Amino acid sequence: MKKIKDTYKRIRISKKETRDRHRLLKEKKLNRRLGFNEVVHHLIPGNDNPKYTVVISRWKHSRQHMIKLWRENYDKIVKNYRMKRSGHRSVSAKLNWKKVRLIRKLGREGYNHTLLANLFNVNRTTIGDIIARRTWKRPYLEEKKGDKPMSHTEIIDLEIQDLKTLERVCKRMGGELMLNQKTYRWFGTNVGDYPLPEGVKVSDLGKCEHAIRFNGIKYEVGVMKSRTTKGAYELIWDFWDNQLKNKMGGSTGGLFKQAYTVEKTKQAAMQKGKVCRESLIKTKEGNKIRLTINV
Repeated sequence: MKKIKDTYKRIRISKKETRDRHRLLKEKKLNRRLGFNEVVHHLIPGNDNPKYTVVISRWKHSRQHMIKLWRENYDKIVKNYRMKRSGHRSVSAKLNWKKVRLIRKLGREGYNHTLLANLFNVNRTTIGDIIARRTWKRPYLEEKKGDKPMSHTEIIDLEIQDLKTLERVCKRMGGELMLNQKTYRWFGTNVGDYPLPEGVKVSDLGKCEHAIRFNGIKYEVGVMKSRTTKGAYELIWDFWDNQLKNKMGGSTGGLFKQAYTVEKTKQAAMQKGKVCRESLIKTKEGNKIRLTINV
């Protein structure tokens, strides 16, 4: 935007003092001296006739000039604003969420990163970051018309033989085992940007034999029949919910698997008539659990 040049004519009152002509004329018309916070605004630029000037406050005067500048330079302001916006909303953006999902799909199918970079006209490092999910992580914060949030359904690498042990694990972690609940809460729609677990169909998502629920957490963990071992169970869940993900100990369910191992070991020791003591050890890497069995 161009700056407004000071083109006001000034009148010398004494050797050391000069004043704006339009202010002097307005003071003569009002028959009083104007205060510091009073500004003479020109209704017709360059015309100092008191008929075409008004006295307003400095704040109102600045506001009127800003409105005028905004109207005159609206297109430039909007263009600059769009150029500064980040992500797919930027005018210079090369990618959007549909292209990102396609890049991840082609990456899973084994396409070379250099080939994808040339195809989408971006840097090879950008392709690697997108596939590794170091960038473009949360589409629901940047969603656009036609885009949908992602769901990440995965099976935890844990074989459950005893539901009573599982019930104790749920209580230990502040949850509850909902027996004979045939569905578990998840995103509800498979977007197709994340591979399904082996042996699981889209129609199987959301279905289970039992479910695990945690207070204050929207999503649930499903307890389904094992795909490999008869009479055993597996856990299936949508780890896109950060609250559930933190509760379970990451996308692999590390804390839950640890708790299940502890309870299973204690149960086996009790069956053999041995005393098992549990203690917590704090290390630099994190808290660890030590089990001591008296032989």
